[in-house]
Amino acid sequence: FEINPFKVEGFFRPATQCGGDWWWYQGNDGKLRVLVTDVTGHGPASAMVATAVATTFQNVQDMESYSDMEDIISSLDKSIRRMGDEYWLSMNALEIDTQKGSLQLWGAGAPPLFRMNSQGKLDVLKSPGDPIGLQGGQIKRSEFSLSPGDRLMIFTDGLYEFKKENSKNFGMKGLYELFA
Repeated sequence: FEINPFKVEGFFRPATQCGGDWWWYQGNDGKLRVLVTDVTGHGPASAMVATAVATTFQNVQDMESYSDMEDIISSLDKSIRRMGDEYWLSMNALEIDTQKGSLQLWGAGAPPLFRMNSQGKLDVLKSPGDPIGLQGGQIKRSEFSLSPGDRLMIFTDGLYEFKKENSKNFGMKGLYELFA
């Protein structure tokens, strides 16, 4: 998917037959939105909760009065809470202004993003916040700038929890070194 000058590429492979990871991207009116989420647990129950979250997101973003990302995130939070306190959702939600090259990042208990600039320098972008669905939790927003040639890597915990041949987790350090 491309929205000038940005290009989105994705890859998904569940750790088991199905799971609670979900991602979405959409571009229009000079804005690119990307959501990467992970529902607690594994298997069919987490996959069903992720489906409900995806449906809520689609329905809410289509409502003109809910076009603001913070309103959408609030609706996702309400949706997860209605399912009880057994599930919560980690998420990174990005909104990129393609004209200004600005990035707004809402973090909700998700891993940080990696940004590699055109000179190969790697930065870790964080927006600390609590997972969606936790009572009293807060979602935080941070702002960053993007330049031509920047690359972002957005992922869930499944990537750095991946087990290597020696049965050790890949880890954040291993992932950082791989991306660098």
